[in-house]
Amino acid sequence: MGPQLRSRVMLLLLLVYFLPLTLVSLGVWQTFAVLEPLFWGGLVVGLGVALVAFTTTWTTRYLTRELEAAEESHQTDSNPIHIDVADAAEDVIQLVRKRAQIRDVMLRQVREGHLPTVLVDPTEFQQVLINLLNSALYATQRGGEITICTRQEEGGVLLELRDTGTGSEPEVLRRSIFQVWIPAVNRPMTAFGHY
Repeated sequence: MGPQLRSRVMLLLLLVYFLPLTLVSLGVWQTFAVLEPLFWGGLVVGLGVALVAFTTTWTTRYLTRELEAAEESHQTDSNPIHIDVADAAEDVIQLVRKRAQIRDVMLRQVREGHLPTVLVDPTEFQQVLINLLNSALYATQRGGEITICTRQEEGGVLLELRDTGTGSEPEVLRRSIFQVWIPAVNRPMTAFGHY
């Protein structure tokens, strides 16, 4: 809450709550008996304004702290390790296999030759693979196929995902690949949950 708003709330509380209380304590209130309903109404409004101001301030501070903590943990939690890309892909395939079976989509993995390990953050790598597979699952019709192929290429490892689905625009893919997303139910969509 800004200083101007805080000053206005305090002035309102002074006029609505404390001034009538002062008049009561001085015995002057009896002369203004006609104002009694205004006193109680003002008291309720004053307390309501104070409660809203407190709640808004508390909520803003709480959310700010939570967002800062989330940003800080994201920056410090990145823990790259050496992983086998094909093994990591197999783990993700196991996570989405049941969904693929329900949708009657065949999941395959092709591992071409011996692969070197790759230094990546395993959580982020898994999130990207989950996003790619979920996208492919939602865009692939019943009876379709999704293949993850891993092979060594130019001193690195190439992970290629092929599917028989409708596909995604390159811009949507770049924007959505690292984000967690939940598709809407009962709405047609292309890959990455976009309509």
